[in-house]
Amino acid sequence: QQDLLRAQQERNALTTALIRIDGERDRLKIRLNALLNRSPGAALAEPTALAAMPASGVLAITPLLERVQRTNPILAMQAGEIDAADANRRLVGRSWYPDLTIGLGVVDNAPADNTGRRLSYEAMASINVPLNWGLREAQAREATARASAARTRHDGAVVQIEAELRDALRGLATLDQLAVQLARRSEPQARFATQSALSGYTFGRVDSRSAIETHHQLLEIQTERLRVEVERRQRLADIEFWIGEEL
Repeated sequence: QQDLLRAQQERNALTTALIRIDGERDRLKIRLNALLNRSPGAALAEPTALAAMPASGVLAITPLLERVQRTNPILAMQAGEIDAADANRRLVGRSWYPDLTIGLGVVDNAPADNTGRRLSYEAMASINVPLNWGLREAQAREATARASAARTRHDGAVVQIEAELRDALRGLATLDQLAVQLARRSEPQARFATQSALSGYTFGRVDSRSAIETHHQLLEIQTERLRVEVERRQRLADIEFWIGEEL
């Protein structure tokens, strides 16, 4: 009778857990549709398998930093700011030089009755000499400061992105080791212990509580494997975010 009651309690607990999982799945579907700019109730294809992780040679800091310089949108925007600041600085530098304007025109002096045509020519030359030296110096200092600030922001962004990439790679390496440990040692040992406990319970050598506890341990390890896999994919998504494209 005790074994029967304990089995019913275990079944009720598993049913409750499945209800929560179904609710979480529905919530994630709504979030995915929102990220895809779709109706919250739109149907999503059932997942079949996770995409393969990139090769270890791809997940190295040196090639990743090279790709960051080419594809990261933040660095691309700041590189554009540097180019604009440099162009403005060069333009301000040219304002120190006098502006020389030369013009040449043809004037038609034909009379009103159009009996003859008389053409004359005129030329014009003007020079604009910059005299407000204080204003020019202030503009030059401002342009130089803007260019320097743009380069400082760019260099700071490069350092920050490299730190984020190194942190993600370090976390991913730790998770890879943990995934191997769970898959090759912890889960096989827990599965063997569960089978042994069930076999012992069948022959009356193990009580139901011990059999259920060993099964709980197996489920915890399997859940941990899923949690580790989720974290691995999150780290990979972080790396792709800083790169600006998929690996």
